[in-house]
Amino acid sequence: MGDAGILEGVLSDLPGGRSERARQRCEAGVAAGDPVALALTAVADFWLGDFAQATCHAFRAVDGATTDETRGLALAALALARAGDADWPGEDPLPEALALVEQGGQGPWWEAVRYLVTEARRP
Repeated sequence: MGDAGILEGVLSDLPGGRSERARQRCEAGVAAGDPVALALTAVADFWLGDFAQATCHAFRAVDGATTDETRGLALAALALARAGDADWPGEDPLPEALALVEQGGQGPWWEAVRYLVTEARRP
């Protein structure tokens, strides 16, 4: 399954009450250091209220991102983690995430990234 398939699966699993399945979709990619899998695992961590793990996974995703699409997803995950992590260790990633979203393309990938960034902006 490609990155788009994993993205779709995770974003379907989470609101469907299948958060552990969402994490399982990403396990092999996380073990390999894949930034998409790390970012989506961070989103699942956030969903489950594990903000420290979300922060850890999201920072690793940002570090490994090599394309605008992957970096946008990773920054969106990092912005979500920051929204929940009371012990946030760094600068706010939201401005950079917003900038990437504004210049991002169309289609399901960028729509998902925009959704995650919007969720990170909620008070």
